[in-house]
Amino acid sequence: MQFTSLKIAGFKSFVDPSEFQIEVGVTGVVGPNGCGKSNLLEALRWVMGANSAKAMRAGAMDDVIFSGTGQRPARNHADVVLTIDNSDRSAPSQFNDSDVLEISRRINRGAGSSYHINGKSCRAKDVQLLFADASTGANSPALVRQGQINELIAAKPQNRRRVLEEAAGISGLHTRRHEAELRLRAAETNLSRLDDIGEEIESQYQQLKKQVRVASRYRNLATEIRALESFAALLRWTEAKAAMQSTQAELDELAQKSGELAGIAARALVAAELANDGMDELRREQAIAQALVARLSAARESVERDERDAKARRAALEHRLQEIARDLLHETNLSSDATQSIARLEVEKEGILALSNSDDQAQSEALAATARQAEQERDLTEARFEELSVAQAERQALIANAQNLLSTAKARCERFRTELGRAEEVTEALQADPQLLADTETSEQEKTAAAEIVIAQRTVISDHEQTLVKLDDEVQSHRRLFDDLRRERDELAAEMAGLQNAIAISATGDWAPISDDLKVQPGFERALAVALGDDLQASTDTAAPSHWDQARLPKQQLPAGADPLSKLVTAPKELQARLSQIGVVDEQTGNQLAGELLPGQRLVSGEGQLWRWDGLQISPDAPSAAALHLEQKNRLGALGPLREETIAKTEKARDIWLSAKQKRTEQAELLKTARKQMPDLEQLARQAEQTHQGLLHSDMQRKAQAEANIQKLEHWADELRVAQLELEAAEIASLNVPDETSQAYVQELETARQQRDQARTLSAEAEASFRAVQRENESRAARLVVIESDMQSWQKRAEGSNERFDALSTRETETKDRLQKALAAPDEIEQRRRQIFDECEIAEKRQSSASDALAEADSNLRETRDATRAAESAASDAREHKAALTARLESAAEKLAEITRSIQEALGCEPEELADSETGLRKIPSDAQEADTRLHKLRIERDNIGGVNLQAEEQAEELATRLDTMQADRDEITTAISKLRTGVDSLNHEGRERLLNAFETINNHFKSLFLTLFGGGEAELRLTESDDPLEAGLEIYACPPGKKMGTMSLMSGGEQALTAMALIFAVFLSNPAPVCVLDEVDAPLDDANVERFCAMLDEMRSRTQTRFIVITHNPLTMSRVDRLYGVTMAERGVSQLVSVDLQLAEGLIAAE
Repeated sequence: MQFTSLKIAGFKSFVDPSEFQIEVGVTGVVGPNGCGKSNLLEALRWVMGANSAKAMRAGAMDDVIFSGTGQRPARNHADVVLTIDNSDRSAPSQFNDSDVLEISRRINRGAGSSYHINGKSCRAKDVQLLFADASTGANSPALVRQGQINELIAAKPQNRRRVLEEAAGISGLHTRRHEAELRLRAAETNLSRLDDIGEEIESQYQQLKKQVRVASRYRNLATEIRALESFAALLRWTEAKAAMQSTQAELDELAQKSGELAGIAARALVAAELANDGMDELRREQAIAQALVARLSAARESVERDERDAKARRAALEHRLQEIARDLLHETNLSSDATQSIARLEVEKEGILALSNSDDQAQSEALAATARQAEQERDLTEARFEELSVAQAERQALIANAQNLLSTAKARCERFRTELGRAEEVTEALQADPQLLADTETSEQEKTAAAEIVIAQRTVISDHEQTLVKLDDEVQSHRRLFDDLRRERDELAAEMAGLQNAIAISATGDWAPISDDLKVQPGFERALAVALGDDLQASTDTAAPSHWDQARLPKQQLPAGADPLSKLVTAPKELQARLSQIGVVDEQTGNQLAGELLPGQRLVSGEGQLWRWDGLQISPDAPSAAALHLEQKNRLGALGPLREETIAKTEKARDIWLSAKQKRTEQAELLKTARKQMPDLEQLARQAEQTHQGLLHSDMQRKAQAEANIQKLEHWADELRVAQLELEAAEIASLNVPDETSQAYVQELETARQQRDQARTLSAEAEASFRAVQRENESRAARLVVIESDMQSWQKRAEGSNERFDALSTRETETKDRLQKALAAPDEIEQRRRQIFDECEIAEKRQSSASDALAEADSNLRETRDATRAAESAASDAREHKAALTARLESAAEKLAEITRSIQEALGCEPEELADSETGLRKIPSDAQEADTRLHKLRIERDNIGGVNLQAEEQAEELATRLDTMQADRDEITTAISKLRTGVDSLNHEGRERLLNAFETINNHFKSLFLTLFGGGEAELRLTESDDPLEAGLEIYACPPGKKMGTMSLMSGGEQALTAMALIFAVFLSNPAPVCVLDEVDAPLDDANVERFCAMLDEMRSRTQTRFIVITHNPLTMSRVDRLYGVTMAERGVSQLVSVDLQLAEGLIAAE
């Protein structure tokens, strides 16, 4: 198989469809860094089945899809198609029907990859095995990516063995052997499970044999029990018929007595209703008083909390006033310092300006005129002296005088030079001190920075103070909201507690009333209460003295226009019959329909008005304890969710308050920290100011010393020039000594010299005075600039201090106002407390009176109800006895019918027919008791048998057949396991042979190529770490010319790279892969080694059918390839291919 082309679309930076031709020879790929050259290698590895996103230089496999640029949108899929020439039919058999194979891989974003071979879908493993059989693949050593040479060098021997496996063509051996071993283990597991199942089935088969015998015994017992049950059924039927006749006679006698007792109970009930009429108002009064006490208790707790909060708020405000007072004192001191500093600077400025007035200007001009006049006088005396010196020199006759003059001039020059040198050294030392200048500039920057930090810190403190005030307001606001919600929660809890107590007080007896199970729509409580009255106190428990029992729904209907109360009330089924005969109407409709009511029916209105079928009417104003009970119950039900909502709001408000309080604490801590840092920062600013002033003073002293020394320097320079002139004149005079001397001329010359020297001295002094005045003026001007800057800085500080002082004064006024309010709060709270305590005392008295009155009325009502219950109990006993007899009669009838039905169903005949039939029993029982005793013994004997499998015989036959089938399957699995083990051993044997053969071949090629690359030396490959070649590692030993034999890790970088290339090309010679990609493998090589690499590449091209792709930046490598592909990125983020056939180009050039 030969790779011919690679088509890419949407893969990484190759967004446009591109085709890369893989032709015979060496194809070079060039391009700048980052243009996408290596993406060609990754596309080739990806289509071969690479499934590691990390190997693709991606975080996830979807990252290989073009992700878009600023100019192009992202793609949702990527395609890579590899075309293979299969004209030699070397592909696997299932793909060997075509001359051309197209292996394609597509990945859709978020949906994974799909593989196709010649358009047919296939598995990734199929693609991987296809390339593995062709000695290549996604992880083939022939695909050398960037850095892989180094990885091969640094790889462990076990990992290097893959090179041998690729060359031996057993890359798929491990995969196939692993699959075979998996199948072998699965077969052995199946065999083990089959043995376990066989043992289990054999055990089941033995059990079934026992169950067959038990089933036979069970059938015999069942036949006898059935006969005995028939006879016992006949006896029970006879007894049930006699019991039903006896019960019917007793029921007729009790019916007459029950009517008399019902009349007595009705009269007692009327008396109880009259006693209950006065209870409603007392219960309402007691509930109102209890709710009022609970509300006032909650208000009292709220007042106490407000008192604590007022004290805490007053303490906080007093503490804040103290802090503000300290801040005001600090700002006052700062303002005073600024005023004093400005005044001091003003005084200094005025002093400097006073010294720089018009008199100084006049003095400066006078000094300048004096200096000019002295200079003119100096010029005249020098001219005169020069003239006389020349004349004296011409007339001087004595050599001794001339030589003496020359010696004196030389001595003076030397002395003046020495003094001038000393003055120059001092002047150079004082002229400009770089360190002092740098320190002065640094100190000025530090002073400015320190002053800015102080100002910034004051701004921060002011901001913190303002923020703290805002946070105080927020804390108080959230605290008030929290207190209001907490007060509302407590009031709701108190009201609920009062309602619960009122409901509990109204409940009587040990049985739960049916009213607890009712749910009425709001607004219809009075309607339900007037309709049912005290019947709501009856229970649904049949054990209660007064209870509701389920009754059939009446067939009679309410008058048209009346809706049943059952639509508005959710009630137990025992109450449905009663509610269906109660209609809900308004007052007008009730008056119209009252005459149409049937017995047992009644009409009610939402206001509590009642119309009964027998003419009774109750107005809405009539007191009703039941209505109050229902209203309290509904109110209690409505308060539950409201209280839960209020609790949630309270907790949320509490969290917000605590959060604001925490923020306020943090802000106060920040303010405290900032204030604590302020003295240190101010101290640093003062120190910086003092340091700067000291350095300025030192600089001014240095400048004054430098100016004075400059004057000395100029004086000695003038003296030196004069001495030099004298020396020159003496030298001239010594050369032209006349024969005679003239004392008059000498005296005149000396006078001229003295005049000249005096003129020079006067000129130098005038010049020095003029320059000193100029330097003093300049120094004063510079000081004035510094003073102006300092005055502006202090002025800004004073303005900032005044602003902060005003803000603090305003804040102090506001805080005092708040403190005044806080001081007045305790009086208001005390007044509220006294008022609430008085109200609590009145409410508690009211509650006590209401409770006493209710208890007395309840005692009277209880006595009346006891009498009523006694009467009802007697009537109820009669009714219950009657009901019991009726139930017993019905039970007897049902029992007789049940016995009859069971006889008919079980025996298929009537009970009368059993008396004439044969029993089939060996011994006939004398009565039902004896029959039951025998039947009981037979059933015990049958039950002692236990579980009986009546299909045991059929199941035993099925298990026997199944055991035979499993034995045949076991034989087949054993045969398959034997074949698999033989196949695994054969694979291992063949793999070892092919690996050893490949090792010998590669080792020989490696030795030869190493000699060619290095021009000498020796190298070899060795299998290490295991005696089994399939598990051994591959180690490389090499000895370049002039070095000792050792492992590759001991060689230099370039030697290691050439050795690794020799190994790769040795693999090609043993079993060449269809394609070899070398991604910048020549990067670590110098030019000489690149030449060797290219020479070896040419040799490999001529000796193998492998098609080489070289990605390189080296011009030498580019010059040796057959064709070049350039990868460009003219558009940012998008790669494009450009190809050049170098051989064709050379042919065209030769033809021209």
